[in-house]
Amino acid sequence: MQLTRPVQAASSQLIRSVGQTWRNMGESSRQPPDIDARTFLAVLSPEARRVVKWLRQVVRCAAPEATETVLWGGLSYHLAFLGGRVKGAVCQIGVRGNQVELGFIHGVLLPDSTNLLRGTGKSKRSMRVARVGEYPEATLASLVRSAVEIRPDGFITPAQDGGGRPTTRCS
Repeated sequence: MQLTRPVQAASSQLIRSVGQTWRNMGESSRQPPDIDARTFLAVLSPEARRVVKWLRQVVRCAAPEATETVLWGGLSYHLAFLGGRVKGAVCQIGVRGNQVELGFIHGVLLPDSTNLLRGTGKSKRSMRVARVGEYPEATLASLVRSAVEIRPDGFITPAQDGGGRPTTRCS
């Protein structure tokens, strides 16, 4: 998933622009200003864009209450009512080099019976997704739904209706 030359140039210019703006904001700022998802998607190669759009659809279907922002070089999803982008984190779709990753900052707390998640850190777990359909949507949606219900303090919040969320495919 290589970036084309015009897209590479635009991407580099966007990153320099955001980085310069960030530096000019002073040390009190902890992260660069937000860019929108459309801008983020525009700088990706066509292959990476297809994978990211597919994962985005799966995440939005499995976690419709999550807020989407562009953060840390990817599409970040969090539950605002829990207090923010880290404490309320659900997942992130990031592009690292030629790889698209679906990451979970609190992934160590997720049930992963299929052993898709990788990582050795204290909390974060992620998986690489090379192509649309590489993993069943139901499996990915299940991970995302679990991330919605898990809390960083280790407690799992059961679904409000007591029966869990539907496992049907989103359209």
